[in-house]
Amino acid sequence: DPRPPHVFAAGHRQGALNVVGNDSFAVRVGAVVPFGAPLVLLATDAHQVAALRAQLATIGYDGVRGVADPVPDTGEDLARTRVIDARAAKRFVDDGGLPVDVRERSEYDAGHVPSAIHIPYEQLESRLGELPRGRDLVIYCASGVRSSLAASLLDRRGVPAANLRGGFSAWVGADLPIDR
Repeated sequence: DPRPPHVFAAGHRQGALNVVGNDSFAVRVGAVVPFGAPLVLLATDAHQVAALRAQLATIGYDGVRGVADPVPDTGEDLARTRVIDARAAKRFVDDGGLPVDVRERSEYDAGHVPSAIHIPYEQLESRLGELPRGRDLVIYCASGVRSSLAASLLDRRGVPAANLRGGFSAWVGADLPIDR
């Protein structure tokens, strides 16, 4: 599902991954979808579908099995992603929630939310065992795009998580504490 994170969060097909349809689409798909896995693009714009297929082809993912509406008119129960702003995320963490930073190591080292654990989004599924069960998770990246993908990966595995709207940039913009 290549829609923007806030649109995806409001309602999407069960099990869908939110890989925003920007210039990094193919890179992110390649990082989290096993090569050769069947793909269905959840989009209605023919031009966007063609552009996304072309991106996928550049990395060898030419097996797109089909295209479907991201929000079908079939009565299917839609999944939703919890999205919270920076101040709500701070309260969430203060109340025992665990921040999970899904950015690259250099970004994390430059500054992160206090008490955050670092698991880059592309390693998330293989490192699920590092996430404590029964503890609320708030996922963040720089702007909220990679973290929306990470939250959708967790949702597929039955691990509830909230996505920090605006990511670490919003945290810093709200003048909240950071660790280095």
